Amino acid sequence: MIHFGIRRKLKSLRSRLGRAKRVLKTRWRYRNTIRRIRSKPKGEKIRVLFLNSSTSKWKCQSVYQKMEESGLFEPIIGITALGEQASYSDSDLDKVFADSEQFFDSLGDRHIRVVDLHPKRYRDLAEFSPDIVFFPEPWDTKHPQTTAFVSRFALTCYVPYFVFTQSNPEKHCDLEMHRFLARYFILNEKIAKEYSKARAWWRQSFDFVVAGHPALDGIGDSHSADGNGCVIYAPHHSVWDGPKNLSIPISTFSDFGDPILDYAKKHPEIEWAFKPHPRLRYTLEHDLCWTKDRIDAYYKEWEAIGAACYDGSYGRLFAKSRAMITDCDSFLAEYGATGKPIIHLRRRDITPQYHPYLKDLLECYYQVFSAEDMRDAFGLVVERREDPMKGERLDALRKSGLYGIDAAQNIVDYLRDLLKR
Repeated sequence: MIHFGIRRKLKSLRSRLGRAKRVLKTRWRYRNTIRRIRSKPKGEKIRVLFLNSSTSKWKCQSVYQKMEESGLFEPIIGITALGEQASYSDSDLDKVFADSEQFFDSLGDRHIRVVDLHPKRYRDLAEFSPDIVFFPEPWDTKHPQTTAFVSRFALTCYVPYFVFTQSNPEKHCDLEMHRFLARYFILNEKIAKEYSKARAWWRQSFDFVVAGHPALDGIGDSHSADGNGCVIYAPHHSVWDGPKNLSIPISTFSDFGDPILDYAKKHPEIEWAFKPHPRLRYTLEHDLCWTKDRIDAYYKEWEAIGAACYDGSYGRLFAKSRAMITDCDSFLAEYGATGKPIIHLRRRDITPQYHPYLKDLLECYYQVFSAEDMRDAFGLVVERREDPMKGERLDALRKSGLYGIDAAQNIVDYLRDLLKR
C-alpha cells in the first residue's frame, strides 16, 4: 500500500516536472518571437491571423478594425473548424465555410480558409507567415492549429468569445488550449487577480492582460432607448441535467422554450427576435433527443414571427431592441452593457457562482423561476413596457466596468507597446 502511494506521488511529480518543462520552453519561444517581431523593418506590417470557426462567436471585429486603421498591422481571418465541426462531412463544412466567407465579406474583412477539404486537412498556420495568432475558443483545437504548435513561430493571443459572468478558473484558463498561450486578454483586474491566484506558475505560459472585452465595444450608449424596438429571446444550449465539459447547466429551455414561443405567437403586436446559442440545435438533438424535423420546425416558427439572428452581427439587434429574455450567462453581461431590461430565466436546482463585479447588476434583472414568474415579468416588461428597476440598474452598470471601455484600443495599444512599434 505504501509502495503504491509512493509510486503515485512520483508519477504526479514527473507529470508536473514535464508540464513545467514544456511551459518554460514555450515562454522561451515567445521571448524569441517578440524579439523577431521587434526587429522587423519599421515599414513592414505585423501580420495578425484571427482564427474563427463560428461567425456567431466572432467578437474581435473592433480589434480587426483598429488594427486596420493603425497602419501597423495586417489582420486577416482564418476560417477553421472547431468543436463538433471536426466531425462534419466535407460537404457540410463547405457550406459552413461559404456562410462564414459571406459574413466576413459583408464586414469588409479579408479571410482565408485554413482547412482544406476533399479530403479534410488542417493546414499548418506557418504557411501564412503570421506574427500573431488570435484563438477564438478553447474547444477541440486540432494539430497543427494548437497553441502548443503555433507557439513555435507566432505569438498566440486569446480573447474569449463570451464575457465572464461565472467564476470557473479550470474552464476559463486551464484547458489544453489555454496552457500554451502567450497573452490572455481578460475583462477586468478582479478576475485577473482571482484567476492568477487559482493557477500554478508551472501549468501555463501566458500572462493576463486586462483590456475589457471587445464584444462590449459599441454596445453601450443605448441606455436612452424609449421602450420601442424588439424583444429578444436568447436561449442557452446547456439543456442537459448534469455537468458536461466542465460547464454548469443553466439552460431553462426544457421549461420555457415552448411556452415562450406560444406566448410570442399570441402577441403579434410585439416585435420579436430569436437569438439562440449556436450550439442549441446540437444539444436539442443529442441531449433532449429532438428530431431534426422538430428542431427545424421550432426555428422556422420563430423565423415566421420575427427576426432570427444566427451569426455574430447581433450588436445591431441589441441596438434596436428594447428588452431581452435569456438564460445565457454571457448575455447577462453583454446585453447588460446596453442598460436595457433583462428577464433572467432561472433554474431552481442550479445556483451559478457569479463574479462579484456583476452581483449588483444581476439583482436589477427581472428573475423568472416559474410559469407564474414568467407571466408577471412578461406582463410588466414586455406588454406594459414598464421598467421600475431602470435607475438602480444603470447605477449598477456604471460600477460594473462593463461600460465605457474601449477594449479594442487597449489590445492594440498593448501590442504596439510590447512590439515597440
